[in-house]
Amino acid sequence: MVWLLFWVVWDRPGIINELSFVFLKHGVNVRNIIGNSRALMVDVDGDLDSLIPRLGSVGGLEFLGVINGPIVPLTFSQRHFIAAVKNVLSQMGTQHVERVLYRLGYEYARVLVSEIPLGDPLTTVRTYLSTATAYNRLTFKKTGG
Repeated sequence: MVWLLFWVVWDRPGIINELSFVFLKHGVNVRNIIGNSRALMVDVDGDLDSLIPRLGSVGGLEFLGVINGPIVPLTFSQRHFIAAVKNVLSQMGTQHVERVLYRLGYEYARVLVSEIPLGDPLTTVRTYLSTATAYNRLTFKKTGG
């Protein structure tokens, strides 16, 4: 599986149509599209060498990169949560609720991250955050100030 990851800089009518036309011109088959008005992931099949430089021609999209392999979206996993609860409660007990909740969050993140293949940390974090955004699992909101 090869996924192309895009950040939607400006959501507008026809953006998917234009992107599809670029794929068509380069003989690349689109197998799946996942996304929303903030991020897109496109599962493609074909020769990407001539396609990659042309992806910047679609206004409103920023090409972030290629992901080779299956995508695992960031989600609230019941399995990870239960593992984290068991670890925290076995180590601390329930009498210190604030400490338990803090430690629970730490253990949950530790268990989750242990299954994420890390390469370059900055690229990996950006890729996973963009993937989570495309799956409607994460939203960035502007704050005042």
